[in-house]
Amino acid sequence: MKRKPFRLSTKQKEIVTLFADHSIPPGGPYPMGARDFPIADRVESLADICADEVRMAINISLFLLEWMAWFLGGRFVVWGLFFFLIWPARPRRFSRMNDAEREKLLIRWKEHPAYLLRSLFLSLNSLCQMVYYSDPRVMDAIEYDGYKQGVNAFTPGTPKPSKELLAGQGPGGRS
Repeated sequence: MKRKPFRLSTKQKEIVTLFADHSIPPGGPYPMGARDFPIADRVESLADICADEVRMAINISLFLLEWMAWFLGGRFVVWGLFFFLIWPARPRRFSRMNDAEREKLLIRWKEHPAYLLRSLFLSLNSLCQMVYYSDPRVMDAIEYDGYKQGVNAFTPGTPKPSKELLAGQGPGGRS
């Protein structure tokens, strides 16, 4: 049975792009940041070759990132609901926050004691980092030439490293 291609909605693409902007800002050791690449399109193509469970996890993670920021208001649920009813300043969804609010929220989630929020941040961060570092321009900037030799983990049907090539690598490997 042929699988349906994985497609992100426009809103999901916006969420991925906003998250990646904070995860991989321009400057630093490499002049390029996430906004210099079509991160959302690359996430979509990566998810297209992944298992259905991974596709579902990406959708759920993006949903939670967008709505948990609004639901929790970044705070404890009871206080978030209490303040929602009486406080004039309403919490906003992730895509409607300004850059400073997003930055504060992501830093708070990165260091949060609740496993759900930490794992949400780490899974989306890992996904964005994988996609970013798979771009040939970034690989050239970090002087990685594996993609020139035909090793590409994101394209189905590309040659995989042979057992002989991998035998001398890692702890306990032959050299």
